[in-house]
Amino acid sequence: MKSLLLNNQFLSQLTKRSMSVYVRTAPNLKPNPKLNPNPNPNPNPNPNPNPNPNLLPIGILTLILTLTLGFANAQCTDLFISEYVEGSGNNKALEIYNPTADTIDLSGYKLRRWINGTSISNKGATDSITLTGMIEPWDVVVVVNGQSDSVFVAGPNFWSPASDAALRALGDILDCNTPSMNPDSCYSTVCYFNGDDAISLEKLDGSFVDIFGKIGEDPADPFGGSSGCWTDVFPHGAGSGECWTKNHTMIRSASVDGGITANPTFFDPTAEWDTLAMDVWTFLGSHTSDCFTAIDDPDINQSVLIYPNPAFGNQITIQSNSLITAITVYDQLGKLVYESTPGNKVYHKQLNLGYLKGGMYVINITFSDGQKLRRKILVL
Repeated sequence: MKSLLLNNQFLSQLTKRSMSVYVRTAPNLKPNPKLNPNPNPNPNPNPNPNPNPNLLPIGILTLILTLTLGFANAQCTDLFISEYVEGSGNNKALEIYNPTADTIDLSGYKLRRWINGTSISNKGATDSITLTGMIEPWDVVVVVNGQSDSVFVAGPNFWSPASDAALRALGDILDCNTPSMNPDSCYSTVCYFNGDDAISLEKLDGSFVDIFGKIGEDPADPFGGSSGCWTDVFPHGAGSGECWTKNHTMIRSASVDGGITANPTFFDPTAEWDTLAMDVWTFLGSHTSDCFTAIDDPDINQSVLIYPNPAFGNQITIQSNSLITAITVYDQLGKLVYESTPGNKVYHKQLNLGYLKGGMYVINITFSDGQKLRRKILVL
């Protein structure tokens, strides 16, 4: 579920699991053009739209199927690419999201760039990096083109420019390899894409965790340029439609809960991605996902009331049959917005949340016996 007020831009998404609707807008945001919000203007004049009581009305059947499919498609079990930055020059970055409740060791994963239609059978001609570090639950790791100086690339014989220092500062992993002809500098490998290169996130055994683009396809440029891009018009070799994967930042929709694990027959960049203008990095470093709203708590012995929820006023009350030692509240971006560690352990606590913007939050309660409870609260 998309979150809350970020840099004065409200973000949101339809949450399948809760069936709650939130509104997502942002400057220059190109929404999925396949979504048609216009209702049918001609209501059914039949006063009895379901004359056969033994049959479910179409609307109810559709709702049941929608709910079933929403739950059936839920994964939230492994990493996936949550943001793609294809900016000017070498301003390139990839954001990887952990939708699970577990900390994941990134050393078991690789990022790979499939250059200009390189086929799976020609995997040796690709560029890849093995990731490092750990990624916390519902957190992201940002991989950035780490080139800090211009580098002369032999063979093609051209100068490769440095990436923007502001973008590099957002990176957790700098993709930069030292060339033999200039040991004082480096150039990127995976984060050297230009809109027509597929990207895969893989396990070390080569199994796909997520794929951006279509491996083995070198899409044409709708404007006749030498470097192509994926559009929303198939076949991509025809070079028609709007160019989405070049000169844009793309953010994975909040409803996406898992990666593309098989090379697609047709890559539609509008199916799972929202698009921002070139060199917009406002949201890089955090991702909002429905997976974060699907968290479950283990069975605990405490009985807790949190009310009112949704919160219509400034206060939320927590009442428990066990002593409370700490309370924290996080927004959907994982930012701590409230913290209380009562000097005296309490059974009853009122939280003044009037300063929070409207949206969904997660409240964590710690009890004197060390057990913890996590619940969602909605502030209106």
